[in-house]
Amino acid sequence: MGLNQNYYDTLNAVLMINVLVMFLVHIITLFIQGGKSTKAGTRTKEDDFMKRNSDKVTEIDKEIELRWKKIVSNTLETVPLGFVVFAIATTVSSYSESRIGLIVVINVFVFMRMLYVIFFANKLQPWRAIAWTTSILCILVAAIIMVVDTFKTFHVLANDVDTA
Repeated sequence: MGLNQNYYDTLNAVLMINVLVMFLVHIITLFIQGGKSTKAGTRTKEDDFMKRNSDKVTEIDKEIELRWKKIVSNTLETVPLGFVVFAIATTVSSYSESRIGLIVVINVFVFMRMLYVIFFANKLQPWRAIAWTTSILCILVAAIIMVVDTFKTFHVLANDVDTA
């Protein structure tokens, strides 16, 4: 087993572990958001058994609930696309340098997404924007690696056909 295969195995492990981590972060975020909805009295009618406190609801409760809904919404907008790009890039990467780069950007992406949740929940600007922007840049870098590796592989294959 060569060094390049080891990087490929490591990259796959990194991708799978980070998918699991983001799934757990998302589940925790959903539970928190659900609790904030209950406290703000904004759950649906069929959830009345959860003891809505609509007479004790404050504007702060509503603001906090909206904040958590936005966290969940942004996570659903960004994370699936990121992992689609990461999975395709992992599949097409053929070079150890690319695989090392993907290992780095996947880990940075997940770390930034976790920080984004913390920063958004705690109203920490500009840190929230920095975490979001960094996570988006990670997706962009992975997409560039994906395209470059695809063309490099195509070029190598085309040269092999020409020399045959």
